[in-house]
Amino acid sequence: MKILISGMGSAGTRHGAYLRELGVLVLWYDPEPDRIWSGRRVETWEEGIQLRPDGAVICSPIAVHGQQALAAVEAGIPCFVEKPLAATVQEGEKVVQAADRRGVLVMVGYQFRFLPSLQVLRVEARQATCYAAQMVFAYDLAKWHGGGAPYRGDIVAEASHELDLLCQWWGEPARVQGMAQCIKQQELPDCAWLGLRWPGRLAGVYVDGIAPRYLRVIRLFDQRRGMREWIFDEQENVAAYRQELRTFLEGITTGQVGLGCTGAEGVRVLRVIERVRATSA
Repeated sequence: MKILISGMGSAGTRHGAYLRELGVLVLWYDPEPDRIWSGRRVETWEEGIQLRPDGAVICSPIAVHGQQALAAVEAGIPCFVEKPLAATVQEGEKVVQAADRRGVLVMVGYQFRFLPSLQVLRVEARQATCYAAQMVFAYDLAKWHGGGAPYRGDIVAEASHELDLLCQWWGEPARVQGMAQCIKQQELPDCAWLGLRWPGRLAGVYVDGIAPRYLRVIRLFDQRRGMREWIFDEQENVAAYRQELRTFLEGITTGQVGLGCTGAEGVRVLRVIERVRATSA
């Protein structure tokens, strides 16, 4: 099997290595001339598509997720897109509509769905009659995105793993409220607070982009059961990455994503992100 990867930063190189472990021939594209990775390099994304790979894995910056995914899908190539699916709801919808029209698989990279510990938590969250969720995602933006260079991402989109989990548990929220703040940087927000409500349920998500260490914590509160806490585990996460990619490779043949995030579910997360942005503007 031959897979084309775009973006050989941390996500691209990780996925490329795991795919090679699975016996996949990897083609890769990256616009940065100084980035060198093993395997065959293509000079443009279009050139890679023309080589008719069996699938495409998109790990490029969020701004071009939708554009690259649409090009792959229109060519009939199954697509795995690192989170989030696109920069906007409109772009995400175009990808999903094209995939539906062509009968092409689209899967979004939310590997937390494959964590056994969170599968247990999902069952508990769905069964509870009255729940509140508190989620914290903390990390150092400069270290996470390399060399202290100016951060050009979206602090709200960084929390899309948490938003995907909440939507998977309880559906799209009835109400959202967001606030983003510049604490360390002047020009771009580096912290965000998100509030989400469902009938009888609520959640708060805090994203701290200046924390000295990586941390992800989820706490669930139930009137009868008390508090249930989940803490991110790196080894479990590595196994989830591998399982997610195996699922994508199987999906190329079966057309199914199993526990993975479908394109339509990826658009649902984008809708929540845009609703948060609208309230925090």
